[in-house]
Amino acid sequence: MPVPNGLSLAIESDGHPATEPHDRGVRVESAYSVAEDRPATRGVATRPVTRQSLLEDERSGRFVVQVDAAEGHCDGVPITEQRPRRPGLLPFAPSGVRVLELSAANGIWGDVVSRLARPHSAWMLLEASTGGASCTVVDSLDAAPRAWRTAARNLLGPTSASTPG
Repeated sequence: MPVPNGLSLAIESDGHPATEPHDRGVRVESAYSVAEDRPATRGVATRPVTRQSLLEDERSGRFVVQVDAAEGHCDGVPITEQRPRRPGLLPFAPSGVRVLELSAANGIWGDVVSRLARPHSAWMLLEASTGGASCTVVDSLDAAPRAWRTAARNLLGPTSASTPG
């Protein structure tokens, strides 16, 4: 379900957005599609805002916006539209991409990849943009990708929350 254009932002008694810590100085703002859904622990009131103004807050780099976050959680629906993943070409301009070969220096996943992949077949593509988007491409030309993923999962062990497919 798409996020509506008219939302209610949780605010504190001083009129500033009610925020919670997120990461590296970035804070989470909470907005609600129905103002009465704001938990009592998140601010003292709400004020009407547009989805566009919250997108601008995110673009500033100081905030992450979550819509309809429940009591005790900061993981509501993201304000940005989630584009469905589709097979095909990566939407990165070639001039804005750096390519690095994955190795054990990239951590446990890189270590597993470097042991399982054929030489020079596992790469990390980093888009050099303000959005900081990155895409990891692993052994995309493998003749038996399902067997490769099974071997990677076995090496990563049961503590892995998710394994890229």
